[in-house]
Amino acid sequence: MDCLEPFDNINGIDGRLLLSTSSRFGLDAQASHFEERRAGGGIDTLWVGDCNLVFRFAQAEKAEFRTGLGFNWLDGRESARRQSDFGFNFTYGADFFPVKPWVLSADLDAGNLGRAALVRFRTTGGILLHGVEAYTGYEYLDIGRSHQNLLVAGLRVWF
Repeated sequence: MDCLEPFDNINGIDGRLLLSTSSRFGLDAQASHFEERRAGGGIDTLWVGDCNLVFRFAQAEKAEFRTGLGFNWLDGRESARRQSDFGFNFTYGADFFPVKPWVLSADLDAGNLGRAALVRFRTTGGILLHGVEAYTGYEYLDIGRSHQNLLVAGLRVWF
């Protein structure tokens, strides 16, 4: 679970599930909730996420790489107007283990939501102790004409 903190008046929370099996196939799903306080006192909300079937195509002691296909989804409410969309998603990610206890991760999602393009890039660095990683990093989220730069921090459980 992440806390997302952009450089403006939007706050959010994020959750991600990455399941990987010995067959190298897995599931990668993410959901993010954003709230924006409007000058007039209202609050706009947005849920955005994806779900992908992934394949871990390369792995070694120091790194693993995965890619996959799936769908994006969006559900939002802006000034009493509701909007929902679905679309295609391509994902590519990697985790690097340069030296214990450090973990470096990067993920790229690209696709669409209805007629809008979607690009999401995240990179994090963390420390993994006893199966729990504490990390911080950066995320860029681009949906159509909306661009967000986010600082992220959270915990990830490895098992």
